[in-house]
Amino acid sequence: MTTVELSPRPASPRRPEAVPAREPWHLRHRVPLIATGSVLPLYALWALALATGGGDLAAQEAWAGFVARHPGAVYNLGWHGGLHTGSYSLISPYVMAAFGVVPVTLASGLVSTWLAGRICARCGVDRARWPALLAALML
Repeated sequence: MTTVELSPRPASPRRPEAVPAREPWHLRHRVPLIATGSVLPLYALWALALATGGGDLAAQEAWAGFVARHPGAVYNLGWHGGLHTGSYSLISPYVMAAFGVVPVTLASGLVSTWLAGRICARCGVDRARWPALLAALML
């Protein structure tokens, strides 16, 4: 049989160590800021000049329009680009119906670029700025 002592432990005699000061926000997130800021003009160009409604953008707009008109209906719109419905998010049509296809596309691209920069910076990649910029251009 084992015994368990239930009395509280005495406080440790160590003195609390000084907590180092944190870097300012813009220095801690330098790589994602550079990556996202560098492609921001490209996203603006896409939104203003190139997002004309053709290709997959038309399918996204049709799906968002269908969801806006029939929010509770389950319908397989597999005609859009030949992709199975499961390859698209089940939430994105509702978000796109509420906010618009182009704004949601811009937001998802910018968030993805930010996250790619954070991943490059936090994974210990040497000179993380360049892989983050490359990832930003690929997204």
